Amino acid sequence: MVGKIGDTLEALELLDQQGVSLSRNDAYYLLQRCCRTEDLPAGRRIYRLMVRTGLASIAVLGDHLIRLFSMGGCLHEANQVFNSICEPSVYTWSAIIAAHTKLGEGARALDLYNTMQSRGVECDSYTYVAVLNACAQTTTLIQGRLIHDQIIRRGLESDPFVQSGLIDMYAKCGSIDDAIKVFENSPSSDVVVWSSMTSGYAKHGLGQKALDVFKKMKRHGVRPNHVTFVSLLEACGSIPSLAQGRQIHIQIMSYGFESNVVVGNALIDMYIKCGSLAEAHKVFNGLPNHDVVTWGTMITGYAHHGQGHEALELFDKMKQEGVHPDNVLYANILKVCGNMAALGQGRQLHAESLGRGLQSDFLIGNALVDMYSRCGSMDEAHKVFNKMPHRDIVSWGALIGGYARQSDFKMAQQCLNDMQLEGCKPDKVIFLIILAACSRKGLVDEGFQYFKSMSEEYGITPSIEHHTCLVDLLGRAGHLDDAENLLSNMPMPPNLKGWGSLLSSCKTYGDLERGRRCFDQMLRLDSRNASAYVQMSNIFADADMWADAHKVEELRKKAGAWKKPAQAWIEVDNKIHGFDVGDNSHPQSDFIYAKLKVLSRQMKEEGYVPKVELVVKPVSDEDKEDALCGHVEKLAIAYGLVSTPPGTTLRAAKSLRVCTDCHSATKIISKLEKREIFIRDAYRLHHFKDGACSCNDFF
Repeated sequence: MVGKIGDTLEALELLDQQGVSLSRNDAYYLLQRCCRTEDLPAGRRIYRLMVRTGLASIAVLGDHLIRLFSMGGCLHEANQVFNSICEPSVYTWSAIIAAHTKLGEGARALDLYNTMQSRGVECDSYTYVAVLNACAQTTTLIQGRLIHDQIIRRGLESDPFVQSGLIDMYAKCGSIDDAIKVFENSPSSDVVVWSSMTSGYAKHGLGQKALDVFKKMKRHGVRPNHVTFVSLLEACGSIPSLAQGRQIHIQIMSYGFESNVVVGNALIDMYIKCGSLAEAHKVFNGLPNHDVVTWGTMITGYAHHGQGHEALELFDKMKQEGVHPDNVLYANILKVCGNMAALGQGRQLHAESLGRGLQSDFLIGNALVDMYSRCGSMDEAHKVFNKMPHRDIVSWGALIGGYARQSDFKMAQQCLNDMQLEGCKPDKVIFLIILAACSRKGLVDEGFQYFKSMSEEYGITPSIEHHTCLVDLLGRAGHLDDAENLLSNMPMPPNLKGWGSLLSSCKTYGDLERGRRCFDQMLRLDSRNASAYVQMSNIFADADMWADAHKVEELRKKAGAWKKPAQAWIEVDNKIHGFDVGDNSHPQSDFIYAKLKVLSRQMKEEGYVPKVELVVKPVSDEDKEDALCGHVEKLAIAYGLVSTPPGTTLRAAKSLRVCTDCHSATKIISKLEKREIFIRDAYRLHHFKDGACSCNDFF
């Protein structure tokens, strides 16, 4: 009777009304229906009835319940079901192992597999697929090879799903050669095996090889499925190759997969990674359905391309359409808030995540610490940090990085010591943060001590990034000879960032000849690097060598090295306002420029001298002053001043480094307007108050 009723809850209500006990057959039918519809509340109700009627110990029913609870992310309940079964079958063991793997508990899944083995339960292909997935998740290659041997002894190596699991396991465990051996020895022409090999190559960054496998697959007459195309799109994104990605897109349409949401998500991700945000958005708009992954991929794409404002707007639209963000999307959008100094919106998201019961979520906790610290609110960052039930190296890194960005080396050092007292050892990333903090404060001796301790105390081999931090440290402190010697004698070839750092120091200290050498080295590495031309042009301008400055500008244009346009953002009343250089598009532009004119006059009375030499154009000094007024951070600050009550703290963000003229001007503005002003640029957080900056002009 129950099997003929269309609605699961309706069937349960009927049983209750008639006072009929739940039979084994009824439970079986209802659980099958729950699994098809992923109806977790109904599944829980059925389980309570099963416990009451003595059916909870039956393995065939427990298998369905375990699968249902794992679909809903309820591992605790899945374990309850498993523990209530008297004699778990191979299917039950396989289901609970698969549930742990699916929900990120690969190590526990392997423990369950070992227990299963010790009890003499023989594995089937489904078990081995689940266990291989656990090995892939935990990257335990040794155990993966032992399981491979067992598969061979059981004669299951020809099963296409087992072959696929082996290829995936070897690829994720870092042994692509073993994955290739399994693939080449596979007699199967099953699409699952081919798809696993393309995915393995893609995950190893071997995108072209993945595309070559696809060509071979087509020659063998194997029809691709949606998993194949997802792997191929990942391959195109890893190269990256927009042209090949477009070709795969055409084939996706020819096979009729363009409406598949998983393929659509992969297409969006591929176009974003290949630099075509417009095509990504076109795919997004063309999908009939958007899940949280679709929204998250598009939102993260905007953020990745420096369009944080658009990312926040799309996030709001997603919620208006009734899609609830998951913890990953919350973490990503909190990062956007931090990068844009959008403290108000960050606080709203914090409250929203608490309202959804995510206060203990590890990922969100780390993202909140990072967001508050990037916005300059270290009290709130520390408050979140202290409330976290568990803290890892990422948590500590977010907190230490926050203090480092604000040039509070003492607190950064204190947090580093506290971290080690809790038994958490610093890694390469923590040392990068600490070395950068030393560089910002000009602490040469301390920086070299930390660098030395990496290998001597912690067994960490310094990377090129750590060496570059030392170059920056020496250069900022004026030790240009030592910085250049270090660059020339590193255990690895210096990179663009290293020479760029020294070139910046040459500008600071007016070292023209050394600057020329750095400039030449940068052009050898990348002739289209715009920052090299800009820095060298400014060095010539500082030396009143205008002909040479203009010559460098012409070289830049000839090389096609286009400068990345600066942008700035300020949050007022929880709304983000963006500005481009010389922007006149804002509705309150007249008020903004009028305020800047008044400020310019007042600042000059305070001793401010516009740095007109920063404008490398053959125009009058008056026109150069006007150009300086159009700098994005000044526009953002002026808008904040005319739009908020006196005394309100202003928080702005800039996509590039704050220029020296705007830095000098903002110090005076903070004094004139009696405001605290935070500016988060691409390198650090500046806190202006009473005519001074937290960086002590060392930036």
